[in-house]
Amino acid sequence: MSATVRSMSPAPVRPGLRRPHRTAGETAAPRHAARAARRRTAAVKPAGVPEEYGPGPLAPIRRRRGLTDNFRLIGSHRPAPPDDRVLGIYAVATGLGLAGLAVALRGLAAISAEADPSWYEPALAAIGLGGVGLTVAALVTAQRDRLPWLLLGLAIAPFGVNLALTLVVL
Repeated sequence: MSATVRSMSPAPVRPGLRRPHRTAGETAAPRHAARAARRRTAAVKPAGVPEEYGPGPLAPIRRRRGLTDNFRLIGSHRPAPPDDRVLGIYAVATGLGLAGLAVALRGLAAISAEADPSWYEPALAAIGLGGVGLTVAALVTAQRDRLPWLLLGLAIAPFGVNLALTLVVL
């Protein structure tokens, strides 16, 4: 029997798999500092460039207002809305919630008595959750002018559909 002798040297490393290492004094700070400096100076227009050439690549970047900007909560960067607007929004939302609770309790009674069609329970839940989501979105956007009222108006539709389903089916 011949015994094979295995080498104790480590397996060869392929060149593409090695991670570049920094030298003893090198850090990642210079790269990040240069990037931050470019961002700071991007909004400064060089002296002597006439206005007729337009803003150019060094103009400040205008950020478009996105959907998520409408749903930011009130903070120090955004003042609180007037009290009468908040009171009105919360009053309408409370009315919708109480009326929706009445429809949901009637539906629950019918479901418990097994007097409903098989499609009624999931339809009642899905449409009701849609209305609740619209109402919560209206409460979160209270600092806007028209958006909460639009969302509350849209939240009335699922409530009306659930009310109609409950009255017609049961």
